Amino acid sequence: MELNHEFTEEQIFLYLLGRLGEPERTVFEKRYFADPLFFEHINALEDHFIDIFLQKKMSWWKRRQFKTYYLRSPLRRQKAALALSLMQAALQETRISRPEAPSFFAARGKLGVLLASTAISVVAASFIVNVALWRSLTELQARNARIQKEQHAALALSVVRVPLEPGNRGPEPGMERADVPAGAQVIQLELDAKGLDAASRYQATLQDASGEILLRQGHLPVQQAHGNAFILLPVNAGILLDSDYLVLLEREDGERRFPVASYGLALSRR
Repeated sequence: MELNHEFTEEQIFLYLLGRLGEPERTVFEKRYFADPLFFEHINALEDHFIDIFLQKKMSWWKRRQFKTYYLRSPLRRQKAALALSLMQAALQETRISRPEAPSFFAARGKLGVLLASTAISVVAASFIVNVALWRSLTELQARNARIQKEQHAALALSVVRVPLEPGNRGPEPGMERADVPAGAQVIQLELDAKGLDAASRYQATLQDASGEILLRQGHLPVQQAHGNAFILLPVNAGILLDSDYLVLLEREDGERRFPVASYGLALSRR
């Protein structure tokens, strides 16, 4: 799957619910952190999905997954609470801005004067409350912007990038060692691709110290940044413990695979 793949709203929703498949999820996360426009698009849809949840327009299983997975994050719970406040304020504003006007022409004498005074009072009260609501909405929107910024920063911190040089195998001198924060969710293994054919695609296989395969991902491109060539292999941090690992890199040629490099990693979770 290419990095510029267009995700449907349903696929984005499944990602937010933790139900998007592994190949799509990897491409999604790469693009989320690399494409500012895609990031803004996801934030807008996320707000839309929160509104659907609050309005109880989700199916039963999606509501359950939303509660147990999406709302597990404190920042996301704060974002949902803010959306609920905005929704309640907007509803209150709608109710106040539509007062039932009394029938002035049917009133006579003192009753007419009383009704007219009441109408004026209602209009004045509505104006005052609407100004207060407008200020509240402005403050809530500013707070929402701050939460989105904090959320982006938190997500960025949850992705740790680990550069690896080829030619290392096992716990030998020169093996790449990395300390990864305990809160990391994704570990981006940056495989040095100096000298590799940039037009080819590659398959990376992650093994533990016993040789068991933990992850295999193909069709990986060589990327360029600041004069460096590398291949990114995103790994769910939950499958990696304090241990030694080996990444085998192979060049793809149709159905055939040709070994090109290996990378050793001694990982420490702190």
